[in-house]
Amino acid sequence: MIMSFYYLLFDTTKPLEFSNKNIDDVVVEHQQKVNGQIPLFNSAKINKGIDLLVDSKIDKWKDNNNTDLLIDYSYTLHDNLYSFSFKTLYLDENEKISTRDDDFKYYDKEKRTELKIDDLVTRNEEYYNKLKYVIETYLKDTRIEKTDWFDNIIFSQDKIYVIMPNGKKDINIPINYIELKKFLNKDYFDIKGEYEPLAEKTVEPKKEEPKKEEPKKEEPKKETTKKETQPKKQTKKVTPKEELKSSNDGSSNKIVPVVRDAKYFQGKKLICFTFDDGPAGKYTTKLLDALKARNYKVSFFMVGNRVKNNANLVRRMKAEGHSIGQHSYSHANLKKLSQSDPNKAKNEIYLANDAIKAVIGENPRYIRPPYGAYNAQVLTYADMVFVNWSIDPLDWKYRNANTVYNNIIKKAYDGAIVLVHDIHPTSVDGAIMAMDYLASKGYAIVSIDEMASLRGINLQTHHLYNHFKK
Repeated sequence: MIMSFYYLLFDTTKPLEFSNKNIDDVVVEHQQKVNGQIPLFNSAKINKGIDLLVDSKIDKWKDNNNTDLLIDYSYTLHDNLYSFSFKTLYLDENEKISTRDDDFKYYDKEKRTELKIDDLVTRNEEYYNKLKYVIETYLKDTRIEKTDWFDNIIFSQDKIYVIMPNGKKDINIPINYIELKKFLNKDYFDIKGEYEPLAEKTVEPKKEEPKKEEPKKEEPKKETTKKETQPKKQTKKVTPKEELKSSNDGSSNKIVPVVRDAKYFQGKKLICFTFDDGPAGKYTTKLLDALKARNYKVSFFMVGNRVKNNANLVRRMKAEGHSIGQHSYSHANLKKLSQSDPNKAKNEIYLANDAIKAVIGENPRYIRPPYGAYNAQVLTYADMVFVNWSIDPLDWKYRNANTVYNNIIKKAYDGAIVLVHDIHPTSVDGAIMAMDYLASKGYAIVSIDEMASLRGINLQTHHLYNHFKK
């Protein structure tokens, strides 16, 4: 079993809460590894059920003689109903996905109990026919037949999603609650209004769209005859250099980043270098210069109160194609604040987003909680993708470039996320050395945006990622 005495430590009077439990580097047999993460609840009974699920996957994995096993999860919350999706990937000797399992669990947050799908939905023939119609309409494919993945259901606050396995990238098929209202348990779903069968005509407007677009095409022609100068202003292209010259109070124009050709990544392993706690003046400048010269892309998790005074660096990061993330406004421990002052924890996130948006014209997509500290509540505070790391060279501790370099390269693997801090000159030097070495060994140094795109990963908000191993 993955868990043990932790079961005895939980307060059984509180509503269900959970934190993340890493199961990386569990060597089972012949140097094979189980990697990934599972939720750790404040409930012994629920944790035991998850343990049994994981153990069953490990037993199946051993029997099939696969190399590595990857287990991951995501979740949604609808009022007091948790939906958890567990994905298990069985890798072959070439680290390709040979088979996969999808398991779904549901929990009542207040009652601290596990539920079955039949506790939530009446799955009769009429239900599956309705589900089939909705799926066919969304996929624009009338050949869809009822299959096991029709039961891959999660319940978010606003919609129901059917998860369709599709190679490396799942397809999340959205369904409005009202469309399945008659099949849902009223104890968990308080759906207002009634479903109107006319909604089934939602496929037809797609055919009418070209007709609606025709007058829109004519409007610019009328405008150009009146004011010939307006189209010139609209079609003027702003170069990255011009964006970098904009004032520190931010521009309403969003910066268009440089995008690398996909051919660059063919046949290469991928690794993410991420830099925390900046921007840091000359050290971040040195890093950006090195990255530009080598055509490497990385990700920056910036402290909000450093952004305004380093606005040109932030704009440069965005313009040169690096992923932009935040690291709270004042490097606060969000997990501790969520327990003592939740509003302050939320403000740390909101203020950092505001600082970055003022400079680049948009909110960052990514957040890294300072110290890597978070819990289930922190994950609900922002519609953002949470990212931690799988390789920590302890650069802040050793302050030695060679040590940082060695600590990175000896742990590097395809899909890893490396943590470094661009506020230390030794960290920047060690990271550049490590990136150069790994590039010589067939790695592409990629941003989180690039990693997700190349791996076909549909990054989910309110979910934390430690790595992107296949």
